[in-house]
Amino acid sequence: MGANENVDDYLDAAEYRGHARTGSEPEGLVSFTHANGQFYFTSYDVGGNVVLRSEGYPTKSARDNGMASVAKNRGLAERYSVEQADGSFYVVLKAGNHQEIARSAPQASEAAARALIPGASPAAARPAAKPAAKAAAPRAAANGQLRITQLRSVHGQLANIAASVRGLGLRRRHHSVTVGDTAENRGMITTARHILKVERI
Repeated sequence: MGANENVDDYLDAAEYRGHARTGSEPEGLVSFTHANGQFYFTSYDVGGNVVLRSEGYPTKSARDNGMASVAKNRGLAERYSVEQADGSFYVVLKAGNHQEIARSAPQASEAAARALIPGASPAAARPAAKPAAKAAAPRAAANGQLRITQLRSVHGQLANIAASVRGLGLRRRHHSVTVGDTAENRGMITTARHILKVERI
């Protein structure tokens, strides 16, 4: 299936805006039924902008299975890729079987699309074959260490915030970890800065 065919399986991004949680969805996801009779889900950023959107499902249970798959895979940076179609860039989330399970709204640039990948800097999100990913490792030791403490629960936070907290190795309130002061870790810290305490050591 070509990239353009995948794009056509989704509603226009505006159709995913303005829906409220029913309470039965996994944290950070919102489900809705469209006028076309198909079942969809989406996730929003803090400003209410669409981050990830689903294609249409014929039944509610199929949609719920899709949401469960997104909830399971959205915290894993290696499950994301950036694709270009129709002059726009899209973040694509795939399950472990490489099946596409969600796609971002169209972005004007590759950098804007990569910024949507939770907990990953633009260099970390690129395929391993590119030299930029190899260059990041030597900087980790040179930049020092950071002690990070989780001050608040991730319950009720957006999916990318919860994924960033998990990506840093934090599991509960008042839990502390020491991590390298790298661009990747700084990106995750920035995403969840309102619930973290950061100290340079």
